[in-house]
Amino acid sequence: MRTFIWQRRYFSIVHSRPIKALVVIMLAFILNACGWHLRGSIALPSDLRNLSVINNGVSSALDAEFSKALKQNNIERVSPTEASYTITVSDEYDNRRTLSVGTSGLATQYELTLEITYGITKADGTILVEPEPLRMNRNYDFDQQNIAGKAQEEQLLRETMRRELVQQVMRRFRYALLGSSTQSSESSSPNTQPPQTESLDTPN
Repeated sequence: MRTFIWQRRYFSIVHSRPIKALVVIMLAFILNACGWHLRGSIALPSDLRNLSVINNGVSSALDAEFSKALKQNNIERVSPTEASYTITVSDEYDNRRTLSVGTSGLATQYELTLEITYGITKADGTILVEPEPLRMNRNYDFDQQNIAGKAQEEQLLRETMRRELVQQVMRRFRYALLGSSTQSSESSSPNTQPPQTESLDTPN
């Protein structure tokens, strides 16, 4: 009987709201200490408060992924006149092609391709990253007996490809920022090495 009462008290304590909140906070602290971040977080510089993304004719779905990525990194999406940096995205290429055909003559495997061109500039017009293409491919098997299910799988693959493509752009933006800050610090630091002089042989 005492064991039963103790068990009830134990579970009431563990499952109480303050204890649950404390457990959640402790888990969040442990995960953060281990370097774990929310999916989509790229650990951009903490002083980066806003960013501009110019959409030159890409799909609204891809544009929305950029907005999500900025929100996940606590960055406000602003106009180019307000931003320190601008990412320009254009030339979206979204395609599906047949990879293999079965004995019935129908496709059994498809390849999805998503490609964009992106470039990054500073507010003063300095080019941080020259416009360059970025491509992603994904393959999936197709089942004629499960057309609805495979259509849903293709949709999910396309969503994943858009998300991963945006994450690649944000990572390259981060690397470009790190490279730019390193070059700036090197150019601003004084040269502490003594000047080199030629040694001349003098006759004895």
